[in-house]
Amino acid sequence: PYSIVRHPSYVGSLLIGVGTVLCHFGPGSWYEACVGWNSLASKLFTAAWVGWSLLAPVLLMGRVNAEEEILRKEFGEEWEAYSKRAPYRLIPYIY
Repeated sequence: PYSIVRHPSYVGSLLIGVGTVLCHFGPGSWYEACVGWNSLASKLFTAAWVGWSLLAPVLLMGRVNAEEEILRKEFGEEWEAYSKRAPYRLIPYIY
């Protein structure tokens, strides 16, 4: 995986997050079956969960950028050569 993206563990974290949201709030999910969408509490919980789910990738991007700077300072030309061999930080052909 390190030959394709530079931070595969973060990619895994993002995929786990997406899977969790889909399992919790998708059609036929446990949340829909057990709690429902009708109460104010369930709507507030869903809004908070969606907010966190949108904030987490933004925080992760900041962490990736900070980590890249640290690695660049620590390893210099070695890091530059590696980053050219694996040009994508998280998502191939996108980022």
